[in-house]
Amino acid sequence: MNIKNRLIAKLRKEFPEVKYKKVKLITKGWDHDVLILDNKLVFRFPKKKLYKNSFHREIKFLREFLKISNLRVPDYIFLAKDKNFGGYEIIKGEELTPQKYSKLSAKQKQKIIMDLAKFVSLLHNIPLKKAEHHGFEKCKPWRQDLKEKQKWFEDEFKVKVGNKLSKEENVFIENFISHHSNPQYFKPALGHYDLSHDHIFINQDGSISGIIDFGDLAIGDPSREFNGFYDYNEKMPAQVYKLYEGPKDKDFLKRSREHFIHRWIYLLYDSLVRRKNKTLWKEARQRLEKIIKQE
Repeated sequence: MNIKNRLIAKLRKEFPEVKYKKVKLITKGWDHDVLILDNKLVFRFPKKKLYKNSFHREIKFLREFLKISNLRVPDYIFLAKDKNFGGYEIIKGEELTPQKYSKLSAKQKQKIIMDLAKFVSLLHNIPLKKAEHHGFEKCKPWRQDLKEKQKWFEDEFKVKVGNKLSKEENVFIENFISHHSNPQYFKPALGHYDLSHDHIFINQDGSISGIIDFGDLAIGDPSREFNGFYDYNEKMPAQVYKLYEGPKDKDFLKRSREHFIHRWIYLLYDSLVRRKNKTLWKEARQRLEKIIKQE
């Protein structure tokens, strides 16, 4: 039985009352497979046991957060008895890609910046004791995080990706990893930490229709939340930060850009090793080339 039929069988067994005609399967995510029914309902299925635990935690959190969020977030109206998968009414709209964002008017862009700043502020100001009560682990010490990144680079990236890159690319990445270091202090915050363009949806009028995929919810460095904004343009992170009312510090934006660079280095690995996605590999190489020129 292929994955699509297997997930449909689970869905029918758990929710026989759910009727539909068309089913779309999405498997590109790292931690979840998704079924979209008639473009009306979204059902997410964690891929591994680890994600099943975080999935239940995510749903519990969202049920509270949607009461205060200024933007629409998934509202799970279906939850399997074993809490291993669930579904919500689809948040309609289009992905806010960098191309779409560039074509919006100055007024539309400013509204998006204001809404994102408020959304992130509300999320980052949730008391950590409350986040820990939901089951979120405390933030890793910065030295431990740095050590893990450097080990991954030596054991995985250099071995499996290095020989596919140019000398210039390898030198830049080696220098970045060697000198990249988190600060000794920042105030941790509960964050989405995956605010990339495929998780921000917009309406036809250019306003944000909602935010999806809270699978990476965690307590961490709040500056990492802003790294996806660099995909739109170099000014956007600072524009959001100006209106942001969460934990701030003097190195916030510098650190955010480092997270941005590290994400694209990781996507080189992810596209080649895990996804075997030539399109993403090409995009990551082009992004790295642009970063090297800017640095």
